[in-house]
Amino acid sequence: MEHSRRHHEEPALSRRETFSAAFLASASVLVLVDKVSGRHSVALVALVLVLLPVVTSWRRIGGLSRLMSALAIIATLAFALTGGTLAAFLLAASRALFLPALLVMMTILQASAQSSEPVARVARFVVDQPPSRRFAMLTVAGHIFGMLLNLAGFRFLLAVALDQCRQMTSDADVLVIKERRVVNAVLCGFGATIMWSPVGIALNLLLPLMPDFDWIDYAPYGICTVLVFVGLRFLFDSVGPRPMQKREPASRKGVVRATLQLIALLLGVTGGAALADVTLGIPMQGALLIVVPLAAIIWRLWCSPGPALGNLADLATSSFRAMPKPVNEVSLVLATGYLGLILVELIPMDSVRSLIGTLDLSPAGLCAVIVLLIAAFSMVGVSPMITGTVCVGAVLGTGLDIPYPMLLLSALTGWAVGMMLSPVTATMIVTSAISGRPASQVGWRWNGAFTITFTVLMLGAFTVWGWML
Repeated sequence: MEHSRRHHEEPALSRRETFSAAFLASASVLVLVDKVSGRHSVALVALVLVLLPVVTSWRRIGGLSRLMSALAIIATLAFALTGGTLAAFLLAASRALFLPALLVMMTILQASAQSSEPVARVARFVVDQPPSRRFAMLTVAGHIFGMLLNLAGFRFLLAVALDQCRQMTSDADVLVIKERRVVNAVLCGFGATIMWSPVGIALNLLLPLMPDFDWIDYAPYGICTVLVFVGLRFLFDSVGPRPMQKREPASRKGVVRATLQLIALLLGVTGGAALADVTLGIPMQGALLIVVPLAAIIWRLWCSPGPALGNLADLATSSFRAMPKPVNEVSLVLATGYLGLILVELIPMDSVRSLIGTLDLSPAGLCAVIVLLIAAFSMVGVSPMITGTVCVGAVLGTGLDIPYPMLLLSALTGWAVGMMLSPVTATMIVTSAISGRPASQVGWRWNGAFTITFTVLMLGAFTVWGWML
């Protein structure tokens, strides 16, 4: 009943917000149809439905979203004028629409979980720990959530942690410091997955390009890099500002049970999607779009007392009210993802291979160029997923003598740098939206020194590695 009373107290959605919620929900269902059936023509309708809320909210979305949308339109025109095919356009739209659809579906899970007692209990316990222990817990949680649910898990964890942090802290100065430390810890845990996760996008995109080389061969290098990445972030966190505030010890009552419930939710989403993939042949992306709302329903019924129909009606209402909120996130993630995919179609790969062969760089020099290229292009909206694939594929195509682990680590280092600093990567877009801080503040001001130091360390390691060859 408490949830229902809160809904009555909230102002009703405007007509624009109501239509936005309906369009985004419908688009997400069509993206699911596209992923399950493989008919990318459906993605065109989904694209139109997503763009309608973006257009009607044009003055309300951020300037960066408008800029990236304009660049995506220009790139589409260039693609069409240079002989781009409809099939290639539909494929790019289909791939770019998945993350926006997942963000919309995640609003349902967040509406279900954020108001539940187990989530509040665990979040309250973790956020109220001493700084070093809180960093360790949030980093591990960010790592696990990121490995199992990728960006959706990161978004969910960050939203819950920051929501609890704001409820527990009334002092504005203390809140800024706590939010910074919470964001940095979760971001560190999530970013570290890039370096080694066997289920992550990065390695699964790049490893197939390398014949006779698999995850087992690479894992020791990746795990060592994770230790450097997390250890360095911990050092920066330790010397950062600390709030001068009396802290009451957090109660442990019910924390273990609540933690097990959260782990069950997390494994249920991942396991359910994997099971649907294996047994029903539904692709993992499509399965996630099915399992996430189902998990939200099960969680609400499991954790909330009262009549089932009342709980489901409350969940439907709160989810629908939440759906228009990430319009800025959706538009920016869609524009940047689509822009990168279209730019790949415009890049002449033969010229890239020829340029790499002409430069005749040492392995360490080539690694440095790859790190800086991926990071630099990420700053202007080209996904590290795209530039990483192009760079690694082009180097392999030239037949240059460079160890596979060294080449792979250079691409992943650039990927991590772009993720931590670029205001237009999906991770930073989500972080900025949830924290309410500009992406430049979260990236360069909060993580700039750490990321630059990590980059210098990796470039030094590549140099020493090159001398040993």
